Amino acid sequence: NLPQDVDYGNIMRKGCNGFARDVMNWPVDMILGKAEDDGEHFQAEALQSVILVASATEVYKRFSGKDKLEQLQFFNKTTGELKNITGEWSPLLAKEVVTAWQRAFTDSIYNHPLNFKTVNGSLDPVEHRIVHPLAATSISDMLAEFCDFNYGVIVVGYVLMNV
Repeated sequence: NLPQDVDYGNIMRKGCNGFARDVMNWPVDMILGKAEDDGEHFQAEALQSVILVASATEVYKRFSGKDKLEQLQFFNKTTGELKNITGEWSPLLAKEVVTAWQRAFTDSIYNHPLNFKTVNGSLDPVEHRIVHPLAATSISDMLAEFCDFNYGVIVVGYVLMNV
C-alpha cells in the first residue's frame, strides 16, 4: 500500500516494474522526462506513460492471451461483483480499464500536495497547479469543457455587440 501523499520521485528513482513485474523493469528515462538524480534529490520534468495516452484497442491487444489476465479482477457494475477478468477481456472492458486508470491517475496528480499552497497563513490550501497530468481522458475533459456553451452568455454578448 502506498501512502496517501505519494512521493513519486522516490518511487520512480530506479525505474518501475509496472504490469510485467517478473519480466521487465522499465528504465527511468522511459518513464520520466529529463530526470536528474544527484543521490540526495530526484526531480523530473515529465511523467511519460504509454497507458496515459493509450487507446483501448492498444491495451486490449497488449494484454490479450496474457497469463497476467488471470491475476486481474474488475468490478462488474451490473452484478456488483468483483470478478476475474480472464473470460471477460474485451475491447469494451479494456476501454473501461484505461479510462478508470487514467482518471484515477489524473485525480491523484491534481490532488497532490504540490498543487496546493497556503496563502497568508490560511488553514485552507489554495489550488496552485504546478504538476499537470496529460492523459487521453484529460484531453477529452478539456474539449468537453470548452465545447459546453452557455447560451445565455452568448445571447447577452450578441445583444451588447449590436446595441
